[in-house]
Amino acid sequence: VADSPGADFLHRSSPSVPFGLRDTHRGGATRSDTFGIKPRVKFVEDGILLHLEIPAVDAPDTLWLTYWHHLLKEHEEVTPGTTVPLVAEQGNFFEGNMDYNVYRWIGPKTVSPIYVSLRDGKHYLARYWAVFPKDKVRIRFDTHTGKTLIGGPSSKFFKAQATLDRLLEEDVFNTAPLMVTSDPKRMMKDSLTASLYEKSLERPESVSVRLQFILPEAEKPEYLLRLLQKAPLDYEAIRAIPSLQDGLDSMRQSFIAQRAWAGVLNSALPRLKQGKRHLESEPYSTLYRRWLQAMPEFGEKGILDPIMVQAKYDLLLMEARQKDVGVFVLAKAEPTLLRDQLVGKYVLENYKYLESSRISVLLSGMEIVQTPWIMDLLVQLERRSLKGTDFYTGTLTDSSGNPYPLEQLEGKTVVMSFWVNGCKFCVRYYQQTLKPVFEQLKDDPDVVFVTVNADSSPENWETGLRSGRYAHRDMINLHEKPGSGLLDYYKIASFPQKLFVDADYRLLLLTRQHYTPEKLAEMIREMNRVNPEELSTLTPLKR
Repeated sequence: VADSPGADFLHRSSPSVPFGLRDTHRGGATRSDTFGIKPRVKFVEDGILLHLEIPAVDAPDTLWLTYWHHLLKEHEEVTPGTTVPLVAEQGNFFEGNMDYNVYRWIGPKTVSPIYVSLRDGKHYLARYWAVFPKDKVRIRFDTHTGKTLIGGPSSKFFKAQATLDRLLEEDVFNTAPLMVTSDPKRMMKDSLTASLYEKSLERPESVSVRLQFILPEAEKPEYLLRLLQKAPLDYEAIRAIPSLQDGLDSMRQSFIAQRAWAGVLNSALPRLKQGKRHLESEPYSTLYRRWLQAMPEFGEKGILDPIMVQAKYDLLLMEARQKDVGVFVLAKAEPTLLRDQLVGKYVLENYKYLESSRISVLLSGMEIVQTPWIMDLLVQLERRSLKGTDFYTGTLTDSSGNPYPLEQLEGKTVVMSFWVNGCKFCVRYYQQTLKPVFEQLKDDPDVVFVTVNADSSPENWETGLRSGRYAHRDMINLHEKPGSGLLDYYKIASFPQKLFVDADYRLLLLTRQHYTPEKLAEMIREMNRVNPEELSTLTPLKR
């Protein structure tokens, strides 16, 4: 029987061993005269290592971590990222976390920062945090005390990110909510609502926020003036940048500054948009330019925070609409790294809404972009999604549970609809558009209607089929696991979507546009008449 560790246990152990995986011992080497146990082999890892702890009483069996080497948008159709499960281990006395569940993740080898989001089900513990090569950190998300405790070699940088998140959230917390309405009194017709509003007026303004009604014309200029008169340096997150950067290298300093400015800008943008038509007139235009000029230029370190890119993207779209100028024209004025991300983001986000102009937009974007990973995304889109490209070959599952090779659709004009159970837009599209067109054309031997469900659970798919709200029993009803096969190939992750295939098994159209029954029926008839020779082939590109 081993002796008790005794009062001098902490002095007899060396806590310098790196964290390991699973059952790896983290505590240091112990004296054999105390335990009589041979020390376990230490785990050494040169890459990224996250060690996470949550109180066991509240902790889930699994945390879900998503990471991106390159992030334009957290969406399967743009930059989907890689999601991995982190399975809980029970903490123990020797590692000082006996009452905690422990989750460990060793990240991929990388030479540039990656971005990480961590969630427990639908709740995010961290979102879009940057993780640099060889970062190692221990984080305790203490749900009992509300504290986040951070340690390890990279703790300073992760503390800065956590502090910045808190400061930006506090800014939102202390900002009065807005409601744009032409008739505020209409809300007060309900006695309960009126009573709650009156009580809100009685609360002390020093500690309470109060809903502000913005009349479309009368009060927007006044509100816009108040917003623009608050200088960026009046935001706590901006004032905190120097202290948060202290002790960090230049790359991490750049990231912290970008994230602070991006957070403030993203907070102000929805409010700026309420008065955007006034930004071209004085005094708003001068204040607006002064506000933007206060923001430093970023990207010189070869790193652009994706939240900053999103803020710049929203500004770009707002300016394009104001000046009636093309997005690409404005983007070309930006530094190369930012320009490429803005262009790539625009093409990838809007491609499935474009139809007649999609080829020109895609090719124009490819002529501009120089960043290799963004060009790769656009080339992949070109090769898979342009009219006339060969359709996907693969096997799905039919409603009887049998494999269904898609190649057997060759020789037909295929009308394919993608849906998930519980999607109200999918119900509306089927009931108002697809169903009446199917009833009209179901006897046409040259046209087949196919639905593809993307629920993770086949039981949900079967429930939706039985309801009759999403698909007709006489259609070819198939299922594909989300993020795989056909769905992954065409980057389909929002619903409903429509896809059309010609009789020679070539793609005619992949779109997120909504159609009337008349328009859809006309399109199907036109597609059914297309001569294969009329289909466009891929235009050779200048690289």
